[in-house]
Amino acid sequence: EDALVQSIRHGDPAQTQAQINALIRALSSQPLSASMLRAQTISLISTLFQSVQSMHLDEYYLQILSLLEQPTLEAYAQTLLAFCQRLCENVRDAMDAQGDALLARILGYLEAHYMQADLSVRQVAEALSISPSYLAAYMRERTQTTPAKYIESLRMEQARNLLQRTQDPVREIVRQVGYRDDSSFVRKFREKEGLTPNQYRALYQG
Repeated sequence: EDALVQSIRHGDPAQTQAQINALIRALSSQPLSASMLRAQTISLISTLFQSVQSMHLDEYYLQILSLLEQPTLEAYAQTLLAFCQRLCENVRDAMDAQGDALLARILGYLEAHYMQADLSVRQVAEALSISPSYLAAYMRERTQTTPAKYIESLRMEQARNLLQRTQDPVREIVRQVGYRDDSSFVRKFREKEGLTPNQYRALYQG
């Protein structure tokens, strides 16, 4: 039962089905009267109650109790599997929603602080109460890029905007978007745009 609960908590439908199959095999390998099936069901219901309560999924209580109404082991297995699969889907949806919220927090922080020249992955992670390694791995998984590359893309985007719309000196723009070294910025800008900052400005401003 503990293994089944863990697979549900992880939102893993394949592992959940495997655990249910193992449970049913164990039950079917021995003579099982109606009273014994009911006792086993009550034990499982107690475990599932505790699980959904800890996950704040109270709406599943009545569905759990429906296990008591199943007349045969086959019906019991089908009902248990259908219920646990729905529960896994709910858990996965909740995990995805939490993941979306975390991604929004990460991107929001980077967009608000990218102009700080000393901005680091460690600083971002500390501000969001996560580890630097988790931050890097999470961003790579969700955005296919790293925090450092995302910061650089934000800086370059703002630099392009300022070069297109203002007469601010390039040296000042470099500082505004979060770079310390002029030559490093010019090199990176040319690598991305194929033009120097001054050439890029002339192209847009004439």
